[in-house]
Amino acid sequence: MNTIYKYLFFFIVLFYAIVLSQFGFENWDTGYITSFSWRILNGQNPYSDFFYKFPPVSIYWHAFWLKILPENGQYYFTRLVNYILFALQVFFTVSAFDKWFDFKSLKIHKWAIMCLGFTISLLNFPAFAWNTIDGLLFASAALYLMTFRNKDLLRIATIALFCVLSALTKQSFYLIPLLFLAWIFIQNGFKHSLFYLLFVTIFVAIYACFIYEISGFDKYAQLTTGETHLGGLIYVGFHEYHAFFSNIYITLSILLVSILLVWFTRKQQANLVQNFARIFPILLFATALIMCFLNEFRIASRIAFVALAIIV
Repeated sequence: MNTIYKYLFFFIVLFYAIVLSQFGFENWDTGYITSFSWRILNGQNPYSDFFYKFPPVSIYWHAFWLKILPENGQYYFTRLVNYILFALQVFFTVSAFDKWFDFKSLKIHKWAIMCLGFTISLLNFPAFAWNTIDGLLFASAALYLMTFRNKDLLRIATIALFCVLSALTKQSFYLIPLLFLAWIFIQNGFKHSLFYLLFVTIFVAIYACFIYEISGFDKYAQLTTGETHLGGLIYVGFHEYHAFFSNIYITLSILLVSILLVWFTRKQQANLVQNFARIFPILLFATALIMCFLNEFRIASRIAFVALAIIV
């Protein structure tokens, strides 16, 4: 069955890339990154020759694809590449979790999850050049490399490279290298985390020299700072996801039903806290579905995210 899903995954990716990429009206920010990449190919530099409010990895990354793709039909080919990059991101992420949790032992089909993940991703975000997608792609590559058992320096250096590339797609990804540093320290110890930090420092130093060469630090800092603050991280990262608890009726209802279910389904010497942790997110999902029927999709998505966080 897993082999069938494997072929199905490749079929879905090819269908999106070859067939669906020919259709669709562009009326959003789909040309934002591509237009900057095209300016780079024409000899211009970000910050000194044109305004760009993010670190420049994404526009250079997509300039690379514009450079190697044929000019005739380039718009179609860029969409095809973005579908494949989407698929690669899903492959890295699901494969990483499969290595940790062994989906086969849980009777979960890895390639079926990939089919679902790829399709849902494209239902929520169109496949065009965008820095958030690039940041997730590089971070997912680092995530996948973390699952390998070997602890050689080349692997650590590659993880550091992908983490730095992820961080330099947009400001909100600056925490990626720090999160991986903590992870490597916990998983591999002080020595490997020190090597990782050394490689990150080297890559950041190379990047700093590059920025100094193309525009100087003043222009770069002027255009890429002043929009993201710590307060914004707290608001967007935490406050937005527990805001629905401010509705006392919803909160008390979920808690009360959870407690009653735990109590009436309890077994002798059962761990009540563990049972509550299993039942509570299920009720959160049910609440999210009800919110969808009430057209409260923004609140529903936040409730569902909190449920997933509890499950993880």
